[in-house]
Amino acid sequence: MHILFGILCIGILLFFWKIGDWKYSVPIFFLGFLISLFIIWLRFIKIRAPYDSLFETAGKRDRFPGEGALWYILGVLLLVSFLPRLSEIVASIYILAIGDGVSSIFSTWRNKRKKSFLKNKSLLSFTSFVIFSLPAIVFVGPTAFPIILLCALVESIDLWINDNFLIPLVCTSLFYLL
Repeated sequence: MHILFGILCIGILLFFWKIGDWKYSVPIFFLGFLISLFIIWLRFIKIRAPYDSLFETAGKRDRFPGEGALWYILGVLLLVSFLPRLSEIVASIYILAIGDGVSSIFSTWRNKRKKSFLKNKSLLSFTSFVIFSLPAIVFVGPTAFPIILLCALVESIDLWINDNFLIPLVCTSLFYLL
């Protein structure tokens, strides 16, 4: 779901770029955020809907149903609102979708160990994040490499901010600095 949603976001951006200007996609992402809030509210007031099975299979670490999706769309909104170039936005969403998604797949292969500051991630999940994020270099050139490394690091560390928002925050900050 994580990877597919990122590909959908990139597709929306490229669709609007093709028909005129990618900035027209910002209201679509904002609408997606509002719809996400509405769906989460329905879950809180115990109204069942056909999409409920998504909440039961995804978001096992979430504090409330749909938390990860909400942070994900807020991260995409941050990117489309503050980054000036489409290539930077697409590279950032690619890192978020593919890097973080694949890292999660490989983190399930780790051995059980004590909770640490590394969010129970392994060297394999860190490495997979970096390797599978490398195609972002196609969009922004070698600038992507330090961004990928830092995003992989912050994704691996147990911080108070959901990584679906933290990765876009890091990308936005670093694209302004580099």
